[in-house]
Amino acid sequence: MKKFFYSKLFIGFICFVLGFMTNHFLTTLTYRWNQEMAGNNYHFPVNPDDFDHDKLLDAARKMEQQMIKQNGVLAPELTGIERREDEQFVYYDIPLSANEKNDHELKVDVKNGVISIKEHSENTESVREFSIGPGLDESRANIINSNDRISIKIPKLK
Repeated sequence: MKKFFYSKLFIGFICFVLGFMTNHFLTTLTYRWNQEMAGNNYHFPVNPDDFDHDKLLDAARKMEQQMIKQNGVLAPELTGIERREDEQFVYYDIPLSANEKNDHELKVDVKNGVISIKEHSENTESVREFSIGPGLDESRANIINSNDRISIKIPKLK
């Protein structure tokens, strides 16, 4: 009997059983931990203040411009929108790119506090939107389309 306990077969069998039990224990433990975390809606804690949002937006804009240049389509820019007002009206002047002036169909809508510019060409369709200030009568907005810009004249509510 003493020879049997010292044999390679018995030692191999004991190592296999111990390995199997260790693997089963660790697998069960990991499974239970994952179920517990999923049940608690555990999420990695992220503080929004840890990010520089301006840098992230700049990086996204640069990446968008690079992608558009690679695909040969000009990006609609929201920069350069001018807002001015007098006693009765608020004016929004939106410059148009050379591409938008020539071969694009533009549709401008003002509703629900948002100016929406839908641009359609034979290959693409895009929408630019931005909000207008409160206290304006958007139902009486006047849209003037000139060669290099779109001007939107919105009366103030009394």
